[in-house]
Amino acid sequence: MRKTKRLWAVTILGLALLLASLTLACSLLDLRGQSTPKHFENDELSFDYPGDWQTFSEMWSTWEPSHDEALDAEESVGVAISGFSWSVRIASKELPPDTALKDVYEQTYKRSWISEYAKSHTISEGTTTVDGVTAYEKVYKRPHGEPWYQMRDVWLEKDGAVYILSCWALPDSFDEAQEEFKLIIESFHVK
Repeated sequence: MRKTKRLWAVTILGLALLLASLTLACSLLDLRGQSTPKHFENDELSFDYPGDWQTFSEMWSTWEPSHDEALDAEESVGVAISGFSWSVRIASKELPPDTALKDVYEQTYKRSWISEYAKSHTISEGTTTVDGVTAYEKVYKRPHGEPWYQMRDVWLEKDGAVYILSCWALPDSFDEAQEEFKLIIESFHVK
């Protein structure tokens, strides 16, 4: 009788350990792309983002949109982030009167420290279509403390406002992050 009870106890303990191990293994596995996308929406814009990402405001209750000095943008209007290695920051600014989007885009990357990194570390530059309009795109590397990041900045203009979608990843995972970035960029819509 005692042997049977011990056998049951060992079996139950073994199953509990197996279940705990499987749960831990599943949480450690990279399951990106297998979750249902989330949707961000405010009065100004909307976009979809990977289901396993969180907005800054979800991660930090005290986070508020702020001035983006690097891109001279007036405010960040929405942010999605995946852990601490991939992120997309969305900022906006008024398009100055009688100024083309291309001029603002080019002037930004000519400024002091931005120019130093964007020029010497540019990987590609071109145009794409976002929310039905032509957008300018630059892929480059820049430092942000340690380590460096690889950036994909997408600039578009809608109704007199410039929107900058700045995608960040560590250089060794930049290609892997493109599907997540694509989801956000292709679903981006200004109301």
